[in-house]
Amino acid sequence: MLHTTMAITLANANGFSVSTFSTGASVTDIKLPNGTHVVLGYKDLEDYSVNSLYIGCTVGRCTNRTANAAFTIGGVEYPISANVAPNHLHGGFVGFNKLTWRVTAQSETSVTYSLLSPDSDQGYPGNLSVTATYTVTPNNELIIEYRASTDKPTPVNLTNHTYFNLAGQGDILGHTLTLNADNYTPTDDNLVPTGDLASVRGTPLDFLSSHTIGERYQQASDVGYDNNFCINATPTLESDPNLKYTAKLEEPTTGNCLEVYTNQPCVQLYQGGYLDGSVNGLDGSPILKYTGLCLETQKHPNAINQPRFPSTLLCPGQEYYSKTVWRFTCTR
Repeated sequence: MLHTTMAITLANANGFSVSTFSTGASVTDIKLPNGTHVVLGYKDLEDYSVNSLYIGCTVGRCTNRTANAAFTIGGVEYPISANVAPNHLHGGFVGFNKLTWRVTAQSETSVTYSLLSPDSDQGYPGNLSVTATYTVTPNNELIIEYRASTDKPTPVNLTNHTYFNLAGQGDILGHTLTLNADNYTPTDDNLVPTGDLASVRGTPLDFLSSHTIGERYQQASDVGYDNNFCINATPTLESDPNLKYTAKLEEPTTGNCLEVYTNQPCVQLYQGGYLDGSVNGLDGSPILKYTGLCLETQKHPNAINQPRFPSTLLCPGQEYYSKTVWRFTCTR
């Protein structure tokens, strides 16, 4: 069934606003009360139907990489689309980012998008019903909630793939980052987690204290940071102990700051090393390498193939629930 695309903007009384779009249940713009636009977005909304850069979108059924584009449930092997051969990335050739979601609830400060992913979609088993709810709070927060249910066992690992640039222009190499993570998940040469955990200490992945992105990124890989971190259990958000303090991103020249809290066990730091200038951003200029970074809250990548990782399997009668809070402050 075809659905009409819709662009919906949420706002509070402070001048904080979040623009969303039904293709990919995407975040297309975030404007702070001081007027700074702090995320990357396409100038042309039609680009969200292609969105090979995953800008602002909801990623699913499974974010990140799945080894050999296959998994086994109950002795049955399920091959899924190998869009980054030989592996599967971000839901496959036609992931949730390219689909038109339906608007099923809306107010001045909240919108819910819904999607039915049919049995065998990109090879995944089961009919999966998914909702994505975006809520703006009086405290200049954006709350992102994902819910899903299924009629067959299937892996589910959803995230939002927004790229942040708290200066609203230029690159993000001068942004400072703190991550509440003692460990990360090492990967093979194809960026698929091996199933191991390793300490960040003594490596360029140690953001337990604040560092600029540009300080050590060339030591991380040829394209910079693209790593999954395991979030420490404490501290938590004062108003919701189920949400763990995850990250703090600051831009020193503007004083703009983002804090991230989530109920998910992991966060992927991706600094936009594959942005190539092939599409134009909100201001009409090309979206270039290192002009935005992602903090993708998620479960352990490739967990369906790694018994040492917590399971991402969703079974009938269960509800998948992911909640992430982006809290913005501006001091100037």
